[in-house]
Amino acid sequence: MFNNNLDQFSEIPIKNDSQFTKLSSMPSRLRTSQSSRSLWRRKIRNFFTVNPNNPFTIEYFRSPEEIELEKQRHLTYFPYTIHPFSKFCQFYEPFCFFFYTFELIVKGLEFGFVRTDTHEAFERMPSAHILGIFMDILSIGNTVLQCFIGLKIKENLTVELALSKILLKYFRTGHFFCDLFSSFPRVMAYRTVFEGFVTVHSLALLKARRIPTIVSLRKSTSFIIHVKSATAMILIRFCLYTFMIMHLMTVMHAGLNRFKTDNPGENITYLQKTALSNMSFAQQYFTMFLKTTQQTFHISIPHVRGTIIPLESAFCLLNYIVGKLFTTVFWIILLYILLSRRNIKTKFEEIMTELNEYMLARQLPPELKAKMIQFYKHKYQKKFYNEPLVRRLLTDTLRREVDVYLCQTLIKNVSLFAQLPLEHLQLITSCLIQQMYLPSDMIVQSGTPGNCMYFIESGTVALYSPSGNEICHLYDGAYFGEISVLLREQKRTASVIAIEVTRVYMLKRRDFIKCFQNSPRILHEMQKVAEERLEETDDAELRFKKSLITESLVLARRGYV
Repeated sequence: MFNNNLDQFSEIPIKNDSQFTKLSSMPSRLRTSQSSRSLWRRKIRNFFTVNPNNPFTIEYFRSPEEIELEKQRHLTYFPYTIHPFSKFCQFYEPFCFFFYTFELIVKGLEFGFVRTDTHEAFERMPSAHILGIFMDILSIGNTVLQCFIGLKIKENLTVELALSKILLKYFRTGHFFCDLFSSFPRVMAYRTVFEGFVTVHSLALLKARRIPTIVSLRKSTSFIIHVKSATAMILIRFCLYTFMIMHLMTVMHAGLNRFKTDNPGENITYLQKTALSNMSFAQQYFTMFLKTTQQTFHISIPHVRGTIIPLESAFCLLNYIVGKLFTTVFWIILLYILLSRRNIKTKFEEIMTELNEYMLARQLPPELKAKMIQFYKHKYQKKFYNEPLVRRLLTDTLRREVDVYLCQTLIKNVSLFAQLPLEHLQLITSCLIQQMYLPSDMIVQSGTPGNCMYFIESGTVALYSPSGNEICHLYDGAYFGEISVLLREQKRTASVIAIEVTRVYMLKRRDFIKCFQNSPRILHEMQKVAEERLEETDDAELRFKKSLITESLVLARRGYV
């Protein structure tokens, strides 16, 4: 599916003139067709791999370099897996939200109100049966597709793309069996015994296993329907759970009454007492919904008498217990959990409100306002916490261990620090200061005195010579500014500008000297690297100036200057 070598004809090696003549004589229509196929292959490949425009990609991959590495890992090792942050999944997840919701409604209505007789394939409401069969076919296809979609591991913010682990997770959660068994067409109960009819008929209720999935997919759907308010999301979640529970109770009230043989001595059901089967479909559902509402919220409790079949009596008792839990425990706990989980986000919203009031009072220009809002959102990731207070409450030893854990990978990416013992790493990390820069922010200005160096945690920066010539780009794990720190009486030899939102750790000169005053060998090696980079920068600057002079002379000779 995902082949990296797509441009086959553009990469054909030309060994001799005859081969070149043969290739050039290829009909233009054939070359155009081959180029079009290659273009479509690239589009299909990009449609199923990680997409930086997916709104949830930023939560797992913080920089374009990480996204590119994830794309290479996907296409190289797992070409038959669909990435959960692909453009396909960006639209597939909202589809699943509406599909599962509609399927749960349809399957519930089938269970409660559309009965297939054991001796007739389509006893009544043939359109409902046809719709049910169509939904079953879509559900089976969706079950197969789910086996090829990668998993989001929220615990450590990783993505699992191995098919074996995806299938194992699909089986262990029970989703596979519930999706498969609940998709059995009800016409399979045609000409079966009563027990077989009841079994196939009841499998539709397994769709209730997807209620948590429907609620979890509301976040993906909110980007399609443009719902951004956190309060609105809480209300949507509350309404989804309420609607699903009430709908299931309604169809079960109706469906359990229909599981009745034709024995003349059997008790009279609620449906027979109310002549519900003689009403229209809408009237039937509305009547059963009112009955469910009365029992759930304890408005009216039916008397359990001999005129009600035992199965209906048992379910009325179950509905009463569920209603008690529903009204006294569930909503209180749910509200408490939601408010607790939103505590940090609420603090962030309060901070953003204060920020907006400050910008309004100071009458800041729109460009500066947008930049300040972008800074706060990237710094706190919509969750405000008092980091200085948290660190201040930690012991010195624990604080150093936290610093080493957060920065050890970043520091070990620097070849000079890779072999440092743990005590040196702790000493360095304790001196690092985290900073963040927005796109186009000047991090270092050439010609200014240097007193610190930087380690890039995430993001991309560009290095420019004093004359404005772009030297190179630096990405995650790189470092710069060491020349001004290592070599005395040196000014910045290059300017560094952030290309995207960039998080860096700063190491000041005085702290740097303290870290290496007992390790002269490491300090000497870093000074050698600094001298080499200084020579490269000077050479590049000299070549650029020579090219400008040469171009000016050529233009002057031609009379343009």
